Amino acid sequence: ADTLFLSADTLFTVNDTVNNIRRLHAYNHVKLFSNDIQGACDSLVYDYNDSTITFFQNPFLWNETAQIRAEKIVAYLSNNNIDSMRLFNKAFI
Repeated sequence: ADTLFLSADTLFTVNDTVNNIRRLHAYNHVKLFSNDIQGACDSLVYDYNDSTITFFQNPFLWNETAQIRAEKIVAYLSNNNIDSMRLFNKAFI
């Protein structure tokens, strides 16, 4: 129930224990879906340290009742759910 499926042309992780940096990078033709949200964008970065997902290059997200678009979207997660979002430039809901 809490799984987020993610596909992209390139997936890689950064795990820098010296600087305490843990990130997942997804590039080119990113698609994601879970039980309650779907989306697509050109690339994204998930930061494990602060539980944020940053969607780049005109991302769009949708569910059964809404669609969200912008040039960049930052989603803040709490307890494996989206708590809030910031939409940058040309935002549309």
